Amino acid sequence: MTQLQSTGKQKQQNTCPKAHVCINGRYNEEYTDFNSLSDDEYANYLQQLKEGRVQNGVPCERWGLPAYSLNSCPKKRNNWQYKLRQADIPARYEFANRGITQDSKSWLALNQYMDTLEENMDSGQGLLMFGSFGTGKTTAAVVVAQEAISKGYSVKFLGVDYLTAELRGMQYEQAAIFRNELAEKDLIILDGLEADADGKWLLEEVGAIIARRYDNRKAIIVTTNSTPEQLKSSSLPQRYIVRILHACKVIPIVGKNWREGA
Repeated sequence: MTQLQSTGKQKQQNTCPKAHVCINGRYNEEYTDFNSLSDDEYANYLQQLKEGRVQNGVPCERWGLPAYSLNSCPKKRNNWQYKLRQADIPARYEFANRGITQDSKSWLALNQYMDTLEENMDSGQGLLMFGSFGTGKTTAAVVVAQEAISKGYSVKFLGVDYLTAELRGMQYEQAAIFRNELAEKDLIILDGLEADADGKWLLEEVGAIIARRYDNRKAIIVTTNSTPEQLKSSSLPQRYIVRILHACKVIPIVGKNWREGA
């Protein structure tokens, strides 16, 4: 077998089978997240594609332009819903907005945080929102996330249960790339961190994400049904709980359960 044939075979083996549906490039660095390009960079890429200087790329079946899925279609790259999808904002909460805030102390504190969002992002100041089931913690977190997105910050929404399941299903290299991506986000939301969570898993995975963001002054929003006291007395790795409490302003979210009777 010639060296050229060997190289070609190796490249084919390393090509990720998820590349055609991947919208963030996490699975293989060979592929480009076209939606992360600036307008000038994207225009330059299209010119190279037109001139035949680009050898690969997965085209959108409708537009014939490079894209990995309909959601990452370049015709929609500045669409607000697409930006929410990129941040993994759950569809149920897409219509949360600052206009629904109430005149409670909690919402006043949230409004103050959003009014000084730039300062908070620069300093790594986050939020820990706790309260009973259905009081609106996730909604409040999404309101802040959308404010950040509207101001140009990169955001990632992470449900704790989904995050741990996804990380467990990844190979080592994939998980490493994923963690690096999270480290670069301006703001991440860790939704549903509970005192009775799997402490060992948090120690190995989620805790590492928390520690890295803390060390690099990257903001994090945590929602939980557990009080700060319950978190501090739980079996969760306390060095990570201490980091959360030090880097996050604590805001109780109180009220009725909005899901009851829904």
